[in-house]
Amino acid sequence: MVPASPAVLWKMATPRRYTDKDYMNRIAADIYGGAFRDDLSLIGRHAAAMHGARNLGYLYQLLAMSGWTSLPWLWSLPQQTLVLMGRDDPLVPPVNGQILAGLIPNAELRMIDDGHLFFVTRPAETAALIEAFLADASRQVEPSSPLSRMANWVSGLVSAFGTRRDVQAQREGRSR
Repeated sequence: MVPASPAVLWKMATPRRYTDKDYMNRIAADIYGGAFRDDLSLIGRHAAAMHGARNLGYLYQLLAMSGWTSLPWLWSLPQQTLVLMGRDDPLVPPVNGQILAGLIPNAELRMIDDGHLFFVTRPAETAALIEAFLADASRQVEPSSPLSRMANWVSGLVSAFGTRRDVQAQREGRSR
C-alpha cells in the first residue's frame, strides 16, 4: 500500500487517541479527513464511542499493517469486487484504491466524497453503493489493467493444461 504521510503515520504510531480525548480532538481531522475536517461534533461523538486499545494489541496491529501485502495475489481473485475509497483519506491515500482496482481482474472502484471513516459519516450513501453493486447480476467488469489481463491469460493456460492432464488420466484409468 502507498502509506500515509509521515505526519499522519506519526500520529497513528501511538494508541494515545484512544485514551486521551483532547489529543483525539486535536488530531482527528488530520488522520480521518473528510467530514471530520468540517464537523467538529463528529470528533466528539467518535471519541466518546471509542474504547481504548491495549498497548500490546495495538503493537500487533501496527506490525500486521507493516509486514503484509496482498498485492501478489490480487490478480487471482475471480469474483467481482467493489473497492470503496474516501477521496480525502489521509490514512489510506486514494491511490491505493486505484492500485487495488487495477490489479483485481473484476473490480470496480467507487470514490466517496469523504475521508477514512465514510462508513460512519455517510452510511446511507455507502450502503446504497454496496446494495447497487450486489443487486446488479448483469455486471461483467473487464480486467482493468494489462497485468490483470495477463494474469487471466495465464490462469486460462493453467486451466487448459490441468484439463488435459485430467483427460489423459481418465484415458489411462487413473484418477487425479
